[in-house]
Amino acid sequence: MLTGGLSTGGRKRNRDGFVHGIFRGWLVRYGLLTILSLSGFVTSFGAHIVATNLPSYAEAVGVSAFTIGLLIAVYDLAELFAKPLAGFVADRHGMKRILLAGLVVFILGSVLFLIISPRLLLLVRFVQGLGAAALSTVSISLVARHSAAKRGQAFGAYAP
Repeated sequence: MLTGGLSTGGRKRNRDGFVHGIFRGWLVRYGLLTILSLSGFVTSFGAHIVATNLPSYAEAVGVSAFTIGLLIAVYDLAELFAKPLAGFVADRHGMKRILLAGLVVFILGSVLFLIISPRLLLLVRFVQGLGAAALSTVSISLVARHSAAKRGQAFGAYAP
């Protein structure tokens, strides 16, 4: 299926926007797998970064360990409940578009973390969880779609 937009030099694009043809070789395949694996790593890292620094972070921000536990739970719950929606929207509007939107939302949440009051950290973690939902759902779907022949090896390399 051809899509509009920038010229692809005669190469066909599938509905996700990825170029197929002579560039679908080893470098692109493993480059795509590397990018998708990094997406999976970012979501896993984002979920656990607060947990590893619990005592020192709670002391620095001036909150209790219970509040830090809520920061972890809000991220996980936002990601959990937004994953089905992210998958549905990605099927309707294209996986590449939703993957990039998830990345933007995750980065926005990370930047907000640096500039807003510590009292709003629950909101920041919720926004990060929403971005992580799109990143993790779409990246694993794209691994499955673009590695049909060696799916087991691709999932082994992807595993965050």
